[in-house]
Amino acid sequence: MSDTPTDEAATPNLSFEGSTPYEDYVQASVLTHLQHPLSNEPGEMAFLVTTQVMELWFTLLVHEWTTAARALRQDDLATAMAALHRSLPELESLNASWKPIAHLTPGQFNAYRSALGEGSGFQSAMYRRLEFLLGDKSASMLVPHRGTPSAHAELEKVWDAWGVRPETDPNDPEEIEHNAEIFAIDPQGQIRALYPPNFKPAKLAIGTRTLAQL
Repeated sequence: MSDTPTDEAATPNLSFEGSTPYEDYVQASVLTHLQHPLSNEPGEMAFLVTTQVMELWFTLLVHEWTTAARALRQDDLATAMAALHRSLPELESLNASWKPIAHLTPGQFNAYRSALGEGSGFQSAMYRRLEFLLGDKSASMLVPHRGTPSAHAELEKVWDAWGVRPETDPNDPEEIEHNAEIFAIDPQGQIRALYPPNFKPAKLAIGTRTLAQL
């Protein structure tokens, strides 16, 4: 059999009955039509695209860290470490996402900032999932996402994975019952240790050893 490619093999297929396989996989036509600036300022487009790119990196990191957490619960260290190693360059790329707008002056940013109203990156549900996965689970941070049921449900899954769920006050739905104590919870959702505010690190070390022996 000859190693020389035939003309048919060397010529890319440019005719498809429907959309291209690339489009079917990447959904580029969807991604590139999600940009809807709220002002007439040309510089806003760079800010919007940068923000959307960062949301994609958040999504990937949530995938990697969720994979790692699931693998660790199954004692699959190789899969967990592979996911964590992949996340390192992904984090670097997330940080690099700032570059297109890093040069903005306050005047340039303020040219379209008022059009964004109360919008803020602090309201990102995917960033909140990253926080929750890392253990920073503030119950009050669920409140802004109640208007987006799918995002709220995904955030609650992180709580459920740890056997924890915030409780709302029936007399005031905007308030969430919580305290300043830290609970050590085993994989079965049972409380194994309780740490009051301003506890000493040595107590946490004892509780961690206890959980490790279960």
